[in-house]
Amino acid sequence: MKGSRNMTGMGEHQRLLLEVRQTREELQRVYQQLSFVTEPEMIDATIYELNAVQKRYEYLVCMIKQKQMVKK
Repeated sequence: MKGSRNMTGMGEHQRLLLEVRQTREELQRVYQQLSFVTEPEMIDATIYELNAVQKRYEYLVCMIKQKQMVKK
């Protein structure tokens, strides 16, 4: 993931929020890419990438929710 190396010194919560924001941006990029591809193989590859990014987003949101519950 872009920018992951520059996260030293950040708190875990801040790091997760940054990763969520970056993943959201990546989702937007992949959705745009999907609207431009026309080759069947590229459509399949983009859908595969979209599913992977969505799963990462769901995981990060779940991690944030878990961390918030632990704090309470």
